[in-house]
Amino acid sequence: MNLSFAAIRSQRVTHGKRSAMTLLEMIATLSLLLVLAVTAVRMLRDVTEIGEKTTLDGRARLAIERLADRVRTDAAESDSISGDQWPLTMNSDDGEIRYEFLADEHRIQRNVFRNGKPVAVDRFELPVACDPKIETDSRRVTIALMRRADISWTIEVNKP
Repeated sequence: MNLSFAAIRSQRVTHGKRSAMTLLEMIATLSLLLVLAVTAVRMLRDVTEIGEKTTLDGRARLAIERLADRVRTDAAESDSISGDQWPLTMNSDDGEIRYEFLADEHRIQRNVFRNGKPVAVDRFELPVACDPKIETDSRRVTIALMRRADISWTIEVNKP
């Protein structure tokens, strides 16, 4: 068999179906898989962030609802309310209740005193954007927790 180089070469090229990938095809496939993996990780991160924000908003809303209930109950049971700014103090025959805004911890703390001694403490976590202010007039006390265009949380109680 005397085959020339051209004949051998042509046999290799037309030698049936190809069973392996070329290096270029492998690099293209791996690049595509990498892009898909990065996209999937970003989507998962975004979904996780949405879930965390929703959880934090729900916890803040519950804390503010608890705070509003406590302030209204304490105001109804008190004989006097004083405080144009923090702390807000409510006095009754049973003792004193003091609401303080702890800016460094971003919460409002409720302290109950009987005979000058602390007997109970309750804490209400606030959202980070919250900057509570107290406004008073002759008939009412207003605790403005947040006043923005999209969210406004205000607690109002009548003075005794």
